[in-house]
Amino acid sequence: MKSSMKKWLIPLIAALMALVIIAGGCAKTSTAPTSAAPTPEKIWMRMFGGSVGSTMNFKQELIGQTLRKKYPEWTVRVISGLTGASSWTMMYNKNLEICTESINELIDGSTKGTFAGIKVPQMDAKFLYATDVYVFHLTLRSEVQVNSMEDFINQKKPLKLVIGRPGTAPYSLVGLALEAGYGVTYKDLEAWGCKLIPGSGTDAANQISDGVVDGWLTCGGIPQITLEEIATKVSLKVITIDNPAVVTKLTAAGMAPAVIKAGGYSFVKKHMHCVGSPHVSMVRADLSDDMATKIVKAVWEEREFLKNSYSGFQDSTDPAFVKTMNATYAKYLHPAVKKYFDAQGIK
Repeated sequence: MKSSMKKWLIPLIAALMALVIIAGGCAKTSTAPTSAAPTPEKIWMRMFGGSVGSTMNFKQELIGQTLRKKYPEWTVRVISGLTGASSWTMMYNKNLEICTESINELIDGSTKGTFAGIKVPQMDAKFLYATDVYVFHLTLRSEVQVNSMEDFINQKKPLKLVIGRPGTAPYSLVGLALEAGYGVTYKDLEAWGCKLIPGSGTDAANQISDGVVDGWLTCGGIPQITLEEIATKVSLKVITIDNPAVVTKLTAAGMAPAVIKAGGYSFVKKHMHCVGSPHVSMVRADLSDDMATKIVKAVWEEREFLKNSYSGFQDSTDPAFVKTMNATYAKYLHPAVKKYFDAQGIK
């Protein structure tokens, strides 16, 4: 009895094991999608989200919320962890719909084939709306004996500073401001003893808080959220470019006069004149008029939500700011956006 049972039991077990293996193999090689893919009926909106934890990441998530609320049938994704140059290339390859960076980067990408200082495919791009202004500023621990950019540059102070990562707008815009405004480069800073550490706003905040660095040299939105978070623990101060002669040079180089308003950071008690570069959400020029209009309509109609959620949206939701941006950079404005704002009486 036992012998006969073995004769059929062993083959049965082997057959069952084979079925399990085959089933597992079929499951692994199945081409069935795990989630719905983009189709003409199902719109996907992929947005460049900047570094995780950065001000831009927070800002893009707010815009993402706005689009999801207005168009629940859309699938909106905020893609973070890329450099600006990478996002431009993804948009060129149609793997990204919206890339938000400075107007300087849009112009250079469209005309020179460089983005954040890195060679990229030249592409005809247009902007839909401005979000805020990327402001040049040096944030230092209060005890550091530097009280102006002239102190830093002329006295060749050997500071330990976090700077943006190569390939990002903060890195290239700071480089532009230093070279066009003062005739110095990152290499010059290192030559006189500065230690420059590429990193994000989160990296800067942590290293300032821990006393590893003296400060952060950046060109970014106000406030940088991660810095504001540590301001209650570490005494900070902000230094800007406010020398009229230098501001004139930088205006000629494509930047613009700006202001850090009192309260822009909790530790800024009065208005501070400075320079910056408007930050815009840009798209391929062949984005349809219908899509461009829908995106801008959602952002404009939800402007109260946006500016109440992030103070950096204050300027960009002001009709006067929109009018100036659209006029100054008319060549790079998506034509459907001009029509939309004309219809709103902003022209």
